[in-house]
Amino acid sequence: TLAGSMHRMKDLERALARDVKAARQKGVTALSKDLFGVVDTLELASDAAARDAATPVAIAEGVGMVRGSFLKVLENHGVRAIEASVGDKFDPTLHDADRRLPLVEGATHNTLANVRVSGYEFGEEEKVLLRACKVDVFVDDGKSSSQ
Repeated sequence: TLAGSMHRMKDLERALARDVKAARQKGVTALSKDLFGVVDTLELASDAAARDAATPVAIAEGVGMVRGSFLKVLENHGVRAIEASVGDKFDPTLHDADRRLPLVEGATHNTLANVRVSGYEFGEEEKVLLRACKVDVFVDDGKSSSQ
């Protein structure tokens, strides 16, 4: 019947849309993961240039601008940096603890002591963690170490 054919056609359209979305996510995820190393290197270079008084300001700013351009391209494709700052509460779904550090004055148990490497997620409605933030965490449990 015509109604049955229309129903099957709608089912096929939904399946195709779902498959296209999954293929796009897979492609963006793979490319993004490859680019994270470049973004990390640019961040290190930008930070080093900003700290080195011998580096001309224009070079330091230029490296920062290139890093910003990379991040903007990733954002245009649905990849977002995860906001993480010293003092934020540790969230194991977003953070990967590199080191557990003893509490210092003014610090709170289970909060970020340092953000070593930025994390990224993909998507709007259904976020997919592409890379967790690498962090150091203040803890008060007698098991802390400063490796």
